Amino acid sequence: MNDGYGHEVREDDRRLRRVSEYPWHEQYGGECPGVYFIRLQRDGWKMLDTSHDGTDGRSILFAKPIDDRWILRKRAHATGHHPVGRGVYFDTHELFNTRTDEVLPREDWEWADVDGRRLVWAADGCLHAGRVGAKGMHGEKMLHDFNAMQFERRVAPY
Repeated sequence: MNDGYGHEVREDDRRLRRVSEYPWHEQYGGECPGVYFIRLQRDGWKMLDTSHDGTDGRSILFAKPIDDRWILRKRAHATGHHPVGRGVYFDTHELFNTRTDEVLPREDWEWADVDGRRLVWAADGCLHAGRVGAKGMHGEKMLHDFNAMQFERRVAPY
């Protein structure tokens, strides 16, 4: 994707085969969405809707089934008008019940994905997991709290 911009091969591993053709036909621009949206689709997310937020931004709705009842929906935002603590690119999430049309917003989830039949998500500096059933989320637990971590400057090579 960035060929022709001063990059050159530093080491060529003969066990790998270089693909010269770009495997995706979609184009989302040269910045983060051009990589992120392709990665989401590669990982099983289905793109459902593209909309503009009324300013200079846009959002794309992706969905991934959890089971035969629930869908995890991810709205990928790209806007200069973002909430405090979020960057120009950020995601919001919700759970959607296909049988009842119930929507459970999870706007504090900074990242979320399906792991088998469970959900995993990051919120407030912590990694969580849980499951959904007929009545919504259950069995939620924190897997790890990363809040105590501090930036540590390290000089290469490490």
